[in-house]
Amino acid sequence: MKYYLLVACALFIPAVAAKPLMQLCLEAKDFSPYVLGQNIEKRPTGSIIDNINAAAKHANLKVQYQRSSWLKCQQNVSQNKSQGLFSMARTDERAREYQFPPVAAYLVKASYPLIVKKGGVFDRDHLVTPLVNKQGLNELLYRANMRFGLSAPFGYLSYESFQQAGLLADSQLTLERGLQLVAVDKLDGYIFEREVAQHYIQKLNLTEQLTITKHNMMEIKLYLPINKVFYQENTQQVELFWQYLAQAASEL
Repeated sequence: MKYYLLVACALFIPAVAAKPLMQLCLEAKDFSPYVLGQNIEKRPTGSIIDNINAAAKHANLKVQYQRSSWLKCQQNVSQNKSQGLFSMARTDERAREYQFPPVAAYLVKASYPLIVKKGGVFDRDHLVTPLVNKQGLNELLYRANMRFGLSAPFGYLSYESFQQAGLLADSQLTLERGLQLVAVDKLDGYIFEREVAQHYIQKLNLTEQLTITKHNMMEIKLYLPINKVFYQENTQQVELFWQYLAQAASEL
């Protein structure tokens, strides 16, 4: 009799205990302090990863990480080969493609200054008319002195913004290559998240050649959107996951 009771009870356990697998895609880049390391064979670490892991445990979700290019990550989530990606700024177009959390449930607040050559024509924070002020880029001032153009990672909102404004440099440049070109005065400036940019400037030994503007070009909230099908199938757990992430982000 005990055996049959155990079997009968066990039939009801899997639905409660099952952990849906949520594969999250991120760039194969070192984005310290948020995501440490870029080895695709190793599980990523960092402050954002810690928050994601804790949120997934809280929501009874099993998380696996995939490393790829930013554009490939977007494609994978669209096709449900990955169930989510990070970190992504929200736009109307992207919201039609992916399921975003509520506006307040962001992953991190990101500040994007401009990195320019120290002592160069665009190093103007000490002057009355800086290149980047509280409103963003002084476009008239920049155009009057523009030589090589500005750059950002391909596929980022900042890249698209420069392209639409006619300010984009000719080549598609990674963060590392962009900083190196700014340092030798072959690129006017590069935009990237402040703390990550500071990390790379030190990593590339360019602290004497580069400076970061006091004010930001952009200040945006970044999210962890989910594939719409996965969200529909696991709505309650995903909502709980986002809720926990929002709480953790406020402490970053």
